Amino acid sequence: MRRSSNSVKRPNTSLTGWNDDPTEIKDTKNTLHEQSYADVREQTSLVQSARNLAADAFDTCKDRILEDGKKASRPEFREDVVVYNEHLITYNDNHVTLATVGDRVTAEFVTSENN
Repeated sequence: MRRSSNSVKRPNTSLTGWNDDPTEIKDTKNTLHEQSYADVREQTSLVQSARNLAADAFDTCKDRILEDGKKASRPEFREDVVVYNEHLITYNDNHVTLATVGDRVTAEFVTSENN
């Protein structure tokens, strides 16, 4: 789904937590949350999704460098990505609401009627 030009700017969570020294990469969700919440929240309501993606990417880079002895560069997120979990979806009797980059949207359930 493409967003219009008046959409919010994608937060750059890949700068927070990264360090060229792999032992200093901050890859825990709590640490990234503390370091980036305010900045990311100003740009989008999807703070947890952004933080979780960054933590997973940093963890992969850190493992690649420290455990596998390979090179890894700072992750860059070039497209908007939302991984939906229980924090971004609210279930109701006849609809769900989904957090999006701009706002929450409602999706009604469509069911066949029993005759």
